[in-house]
Amino acid sequence: MAAQGLLVRMESGMKLAASRLEALSPLAVLARGYAIATRSGQRRPLTDSMEVKKGEMVDLRLHRGKLYCEVRDRESGDEKSD
Repeated sequence: MAAQGLLVRMESGMKLAASRLEALSPLAVLARGYAIATRSGQRRPLTDSMEVKKGEMVDLRLHRGKLYCEVRDRESGDEKSD
């Protein structure tokens, strides 16, 4: 009986760990409404608006599908920049 209790506790711990990992997965983050922006045709995510120029193409990966966008303007912090 002790072995069965140990297995139940281990299974519970595994389920908890799996749910925590799922919450951190990139697809779960996208499902919450976030997007991953990359330069068109590239894989490295953009992390700074100043990495791209006006007129440059940017791809947005959503939970369901992609958007292919042209940068019309950009901001760094509170200031607009050309």
